[in-house]
Parts: sequence; C-alpha cells; structure tokens
Amino acid sequence: MKKYVSLILCICMILSSFCMINASADESIKITVNGKELTLDQMPVIKEGRTLIPLRGISEALGAEVIYTDSTKRVTATRDDVVVKLKIGSNEAYVDEHKKTLDVPAEIINSRTMVPVRFVSEAFGSDVKWDDATRTVTITDNGTKKGNLAPLISEFHRPVPTKFEKSNRIDDTLYFDASKGGIPDESLGEVVFDQAMFNENIEVLGEGEYGTAEIKDGVLVATTTTLPGVSSKFIVKAKNQVKGDIKAEDVLLLSFDMRCTSGGDENDLGCAIVQLEEPKTYSKSIFSEVYTGREWETVYLPGTGVAGAVNFGIRVGKMLQTIEIKNIKLVNYGNKVDIDSLSNDGSSLPYLEKGAQWREDAFKRIEEIRKGDFTVVVKDKDGNVIPDAKVELDMFEHEFQFGTSIRNTYFKNETAKSKISENFNAGVSEGCMKWAPYMENENLRIQARTDMEESQALGIKYYRGHTILWEVDGKTSAGNVMVPMAVQEAAKKGDKEFVMSELDKWTETILKEFNGELCDWDVVNEIVEQTGLRDTGVYGNEIYPYIFAKARDLDPSCDLYYNSNRVFKGTDRFMKYLEYFESNNVDYDGIGMQTHRNSIGDMFPMEQVVELYAKIREICDKKLKVTEFSNAITDLNLQGGYTRDSIIAAFAEPNMEGFIYWGFWDGSNFDARSPMYDTEFNLKPAGLAFQDLVYNKWWTRDAVANTDKDGKAVINGYYGDYDVEVTANGKTVKTMVAFHKGYGNVLEIVVE
Repeated sequence: MKKYVSLILCICMILSSFCMINASADESIKITVNGKELTLDQMPVIKEGRTLIPLRGISEALGAEVIYTDSTKRVTATRDDVVVKLKIGSNEAYVDEHKKTLDVPAEIINSRTMVPVRFVSEAFGSDVKWDDATRTVTITDNGTKKGNLAPLISEFHRPVPTKFEKSNRIDDTLYFDASKGGIPDESLGEVVFDQAMFNENIEVLGEGEYGTAEIKDGVLVATTTTLPGVSSKFIVKAKNQVKGDIKAEDVLLLSFDMRCTSGGDENDLGCAIVQLEEPKTYSKSIFSEVYTGREWETVYLPGTGVAGAVNFGIRVGKMLQTIEIKNIKLVNYGNKVDIDSLSNDGSSLPYLEKGAQWREDAFKRIEEIRKGDFTVVVKDKDGNVIPDAKVELDMFEHEFQFGTSIRNTYFKNETAKSKISENFNAGVSEGCMKWAPYMENENLRIQARTDMEESQALGIKYYRGHTILWEVDGKTSAGNVMVPMAVQEAAKKGDKEFVMSELDKWTETILKEFNGELCDWDVVNEIVEQTGLRDTGVYGNEIYPYIFAKARDLDPSCDLYYNSNRVFKGTDRFMKYLEYFESNNVDYDGIGMQTHRNSIGDMFPMEQVVELYAKIREICDKKLKVTEFSNAITDLNLQGGYTRDSIIAAFAEPNMEGFIYWGFWDGSNFDARSPMYDTEFNLKPAGLAFQDLVYNKWWTRDAVANTDKDGKAVINGYYGDYDVEVTANGKTVKTMVAFHKGYGNVLEIVVE
C-alpha cells in the first residue's frame, strides 16, 4: 500500500530538474527505480517548464497506494505515514495536513493522472538524479522521508505536571492493590438476597452444551467442559429476585465464598463473572470478574447506580474449570454508607499485575517507536562549526495526542478549564457537531465554534470533529435525535433523492464551516450497530465510498476516520467493514476505537487488546486512535490499573496517534464516574497513573549535551515540541522546534 508515493516523488524531482520547453511527451527519457527501468504507458510531459509524470505507474513501482475518485477528481496517494492529496485542474495540494501550491496543476492525459514531479518528490523524499548524457532519470528509493523538521504549529506552553511519586524510569510504574475498604455493620442495611434464595430455584443457561451446574450441600458446583466463547451463553441464574425496591442511589455490598477445585488457568486460578442486573435493559449494578485459587476465599463486591437491578446470576464459562460458591449475601445499605469506602475484592486481574509480560514488551516498543535522535548543529555567522557548545532541550508538548471530549459546561468551571490545560493537548466535540443538533439548533452551531476556540485558548492544538454520519434510528438512549426526523421519515418512504440532498447539504455546511481548522473528522460512527438509514433500503454500503470522497473533497486538510464502538464486542462485523473499505477504495485515513470500559465485562485483557491493534494494522495499516475512553467502575484501584495499562497498550502501538478520554472528572459526562478526577478535582489513582506516564515517563526534560568537533550535539528524546537553548562563546540563543517521528530532526543554530 505504501510504495507508490515515493516513486512519484522521485520522478518529479528528476524531471523538474530538466530545462525542457515543449509540451509533448518525450519518449527518449528513461526512468529507473532502484536500478530497474520503468515502462510507462504515458511518457512524461512538459507543461510551462514543469514536468508532469503518470502518478499510478510510479506508485506501483514503489508499492504505494493511490485512490482516484472520478466524481470529485481527487487523488490521494499514501505511502507509510505520508499522504499526498491533490485535485485535477487545481493548483492546491496537501502533504498530510499541510497546504501546498503547485506551479502547474495535475491533469488527465490519455486517461492517465499526470502530476508535477517536483511536488511529488519533495513530498516523499526519494533521491532523484538526471543523467543528461543518457537522458535517464534515476530514482533511488530509500524509504519515505517527511523532510528535515516538522512544522511547529503551536508555541503554546501548557502548565503540565512536574511533581510525581515515581522516578522517570519507564518501568518504575504506579501499581494499585485491590481495594481493601471497610465492611459496614450489617444492621445499617437490609439483607435483600442470600444463599438460600439462590439455592431455592436456579436456571442454568447452556447446561449440557458447555458444562453442568448444581447445588450440592448448599454449595453451587459449576463445571465448564466446553468454552462458550461468549460468557453470556453459560450462566447460572437465580429465579428468585432481590427483595425490595432497588433505587439508583442505593449502596449495595455483595459477598460470597469461592474456590476453584480443578482446572482454571496456568496458576490454578478459576474465574466467575458475577452480575446483578435490571431485567429489561440488562443494565448492571454489579458486573465483576473474580479470580480465586484452590482455597476458599471471601469476596466483597460493591454496587450502585442502577434502579431495579434485581436479577442475580453467575457466569461460569470463562475457562475450563470447576468452581464452588457458597455463603452468598447481598446487603442494601441505602444511602447510609459511601460506596467508595467499601471492600472490593473483584479487582485481581492477572494482566494488570506487576511484571506482566505484555507490559514489559510494550515498554520495549515504546522506547523504539516513540523516541528518536535529535541533532543540533551549532555554527558561527561565517558558517564555521562551534565545538563544545552547550545544548539544552526541554520538551513542552507531545507529538502524540492525549485528550478529552469537550462540552460547553467545562468552560463554566474555572477548575475544569485549568485541568484541561494541565493535562490535554487534544479535544473532540462531544455533541454539537452532529447532524440534527447542529442543523436544527442555532445555539449548538454557536457552541460548536465556541467550544473549539475555548479549547484552543487552553492549549489544545489537535481538535477533532465528531461526527458527520451517525445513522441512529429514532433517538439515542439519552433521547437525542442524530439524523433529522424529516430525513428518517423520507428514508422509510424510500425517497432517496431527498435523503441524499439533505445529506449533501449537511456535509457541505459543516465541512466548509470548519475547513482547515480540525485535525480529524469522524466521518462515520458506529456503523456496526447503528444502521437506521441503511435498514430502510434507501442506500447500502455504497454510502461509505461516497461520504468519505465528499469529505475529502470539501476538506482535504484533515484526516478522515471511521469511528467504531464494536471493535472488541463484535470484532468479526467490525473487520468486515474494514475489508469492505479496503476492497472498495474508500478514501479514509484512520480508525477510531471508542473503548468504553464501564464494567468488568467490557475490560478486555491487555494481551487481547494488543493483539487486535496489530491485526487491524496488518489488514489496513491506517492511523489508529482511542477516541472515547471511559472507565466508570466503582473500584478506584482497578480503575487506575486498567486505565494505566490501556494508555500503555495504546502508546506502544506503532500506528496509534492519540488517546482521548470521554469525560475526565466525575459527573462531567454521561456516567457519574470518570477516570481522572473526583467531583472536587482530586486526582484518582487513574489520574495519577496518567500524569506519571505522560508527563514523567514519556517526557524529555532538561536534556543537555555538548557539541563535538563537528559542531554536533545528539540527544535522544520523546517525539514532541521543544525549547532549545544553545550557549557558546559567552552567548545564548533560544528557539523552539518540532522534533517529530519520520523527520530528519536536524536543527542548525547560528551563534553570532
């Protein structure tokens, strides 16, 4: 997929170096790529002193990917992480997000897309030479190069954290023990469910197919003989419901004894997933994965937040095993105790433990892919190198995007504003850039821009648009309309002309309004499960090549993302869409993974997370982002450990470019619990882990080196934006520079 771009650039360089004046094809010119002569079905052409070459022929020789969209006359050429975008007949082009002006536009000649060689060569960095004697263009492909230094797009210095509990050694990481809170006096509450109620009448889903479960001497004995694949297929359910009226604000504490008598994992640990759920919506007050060994252990699990959660069950098919459970008791304390003070023993997950192999491997990858050598060359005004000059580098911003969702209420809270500036360089509009909200509510249109500008004033330099097409049928679970009702009704009537007209009107409105101001757009959202318009038959999957092509045409400055909430729960369906995108030449740049982890059942093992990242990279090799991370579980230490490792896993993935929270303090978003701060903006364990990783472990501070005899000082650091200070001969020069991945990263400084 990545060969073709370099080839184009090579050809461009060499041909543009000739001085030719005719406008006809010159068949006497030979082109070689890495020593092999290239055969083209359309030879180079000279236009206004500039050489045009066939884009596709060169790209195929270099193994890059080219997508041409006839309806918009746009070409997107991709090699590695460089994307070149141009339009037939236009002098405007882009290399990644950076706008360029062509001396002559690309054009179609004999059905071939012809592009200016110099532009392409400068974009991809191949070595090009012209041999006048043999009239041969020699292209040497040394791999994609972005140039020497990345543009510094912002000089803003956020007030990032500087004090930490741990050293900056990458493996000196914060770990959090399972919560060991108190066990309140039972008389403060009421026992609303117990072992006797459970034993009286159980139902076993999947019995026989996956194993057996029965009550023996008052003890549940469950044996798994065949893994169900999905834990919900093998559940022991109590037919008796919890007593009384369970309210959302009630604080509950479940306790039981458990052991694994045979089987389990390599450490002889068995596993049960215990749930307390509301029967209509299946919303869960308790949903915890519990591990125990061969001896009896007492487990405590708190729960709250779901009214009517009266159905109790135990999922026993996590592994091949026999487990036993007894002494089940659920106490409802109402509002008499604080849930955060309760014991929670359901937080021992092996992949979160210190020394886990997946994490050790991730640390090694981080050192390899997130750091580079930065060279500073010091000279005097006459161009002479200056040895023994002191060079100091101090990072002031990450290249990687760490961010949060944004809503207008954040800016009404001064503490929230300060915490945004302290922690994040990226943001995403939560709700006001969506179709129906934006087009039908003037206040939200104003808010969309205000939110972006207020965020930028706090130091957020990467801002995402969310989302162009989200095909929600009717309303969301929160009661919000995403697709205008008039469009939904027209779709049900099969009025494709109206639907497409309104979709075009919306797309043109929003993309033109924010043209050139955003780093990304979530062009489509949750297409695995939200199929409202497609279900009507008004259109099918062909809408995806169409909507991405339209977005590319209207705003070629930003990256275009497919954002999904079913990456892990629904992986097969998610992958089928990726395969469709690839086979149908959908012109997109990245994949967003929402990553809501609000119960134990959603907290996938990190080994599985890392494996899936790699699998996506192998299929499509696109940019990746964690776009909506949340973790709303009540156990703060478990929340801290899982958030810590989610960030590590993301940062260690080569194609990952960002990690975005969906709300960062308690009560700031759709769930009452967020990972970073409590309601008073005290850092939680997850917040401490985030700051320790991002601003301590993965941050280059006060790095110093002296220039050698050639006037060079080389410092290895994390990719980002830096303050540079050079002192030589009693004089000091200061500047700012972007040392980013994929660039040469050589800075020359003159000390007069």
